Amino acid sequence: MILYIDTSTLLKLYVDEADSEHIERLVESAAQSSTSLIAYAEMQAGLSRARRVGRLPDEAYRFALAGFEELWDTMFTIEVLEPLIRFGGELARRYPLRGFDAVHLASAISLLRSSEQQIIFSSADSQLIRAARAEGLVVA
Repeated sequence: MILYIDTSTLLKLYVDEADSEHIERLVESAAQSSTSLIAYAEMQAGLSRARRVGRLPDEAYRFALAGFEELWDTMFTIEVLEPLIRFGGELARRYPLRGFDAVHLASAISLLRSSEQQIIFSSADSQLIRAARAEGLVVA
């Protein structure tokens, strides 16, 4: 099973939130974890914001950055090229999604179409989850 993880799910691995333990188990049980290349910048922004607002003290922030870099090196990443961006735009017209959420959905659908393995989609965003289900993805 390949687990596609959007940024809202990735953040739960490093910032203690509801379902953080569930996400850790999900990642551990997957044969491979995957995400879009845009998640790298989103994670840097999300972790830095968590630090600025006091959700991650300095030491925890440094630990989270190191842990994320280590995980990133093991993940299968979906390249963000123009056809994928255009597909994301189409999905954004079809569903009430933010731009990068539409790119995450396009990335997961692209992975589903190109893989023979089961793809499980993980997100903490309710709009994105509804759109993923509507597009035939299995949602964690």
